[in-house]
Amino acid sequence: SMTKPITGTALMMLYEEGHFQLTDPVSKYIPAFKNLRVIKNIDGGIKGETVPLKREIIIADLLSHTAGFSHGISGSQFDKEFGAELFKPFKTIQERVDKLLQLPLLGQPGEQWAYSAAPDVLSFLIEIFSGQSTDQFLSERIFKPLGMKDTGYNLTKVQQARVVLVHGKSAAGSLISMT
Repeated sequence: SMTKPITGTALMMLYEEGHFQLTDPVSKYIPAFKNLRVIKNIDGGIKGETVPLKREIIIADLLSHTAGFSHGISGSQFDKEFGAELFKPFKTIQERVDKLLQLPLLGQPGEQWAYSAAPDVLSFLIEIFSGQSTDQFLSERIFKPLGMKDTGYNLTKVQQARVVLVHGKSAAGSLISMT
């Protein structure tokens, strides 16, 4: 989740450089966005009946989490199945976006807000517009200029070992690890 504001900042840097307009349909850069479908009933899961888009997703929708994507973290049958598909390991951000595009949308673009996988698409757009991996772009254009020496798109093994464990309270009130 902490990559979302940084990814948004990176994309807006590219916007300021004239690479795209916020009102551009995403299909202008990723043609597979043209024919997406929206799930009709979330209780039916990802294989349920779908309806066509009322309008295409625009880049501003991705930035505002109103593109219609899910993140697969709510309790609905749709989200359980969506998350099971999207949280598999992928070698590239393009592979992840390609999988995302095989799944139906949760809602119509621009009609609702939902915490979602839209920043994954933003990351792929950063790669398309800049010609660099997202990690490389963030490092060269944001982290290094700001002196953020211990920040990156993904954690290294050394950084992973330093992550503080999440703690909570047991039923008896004592402190316990939640991981």
